[in-house]
Amino acid sequence: MAGIGGRTSANIRCRNDSLTSPESWELESTFTGPSGENLPDQNTHQDATVSGDRVVVTTGGRSCTTPVEGLTTGDWCLFDAVQRLPQDETTRLSCNVLERMLALKRDQSIWFSSREPASAAGHALRCFTRAGTATLPTDYWLDERGRLVLVVAYNMIYLLSDSAVDTYQSKLARQRA
Repeated sequence: MAGIGGRTSANIRCRNDSLTSPESWELESTFTGPSGENLPDQNTHQDATVSGDRVVVTTGGRSCTTPVEGLTTGDWCLFDAVQRLPQDETTRLSCNVLERMLALKRDQSIWFSSREPASAAGHALRCFTRAGTATLPTDYWLDERGRLVLVVAYNMIYLLSDSAVDTYQSKLARQRA
């Protein structure tokens, strides 16, 4: 964990629709230096709402409004949605996606991948893929029970594990010692 570390936590209120579209959210981003020290000058707080045909994001007291058309969801909201989508290779869903709940990526598609299931730790993993204009593909991997366990996105990998937060806190505590 050498270098600057970043952690983002989110509280997202979503609609009960096919893509778990966000209604509002709060994000907290915190950063630590090479020795594990807090870097409070780098921390940010963001509040946002989706209302009708616009997204309003407020960071540091400044608001920015972005117009949107059609179904809009967030990449983190898709963590829930893909667990409920039909595993049907003929269905493609179209939408806009807020990457990291900030950067709007228009004209995105989400589909169940026809590739062979991958195997990891004794589990057969199946995949949904999202791709579209101005974005690299994102793969959402589900286990045989339909639970999301891994997301591989542009320059990020999300490993969904009950022990992930504890592992992070433990490594940070050792770094600070």
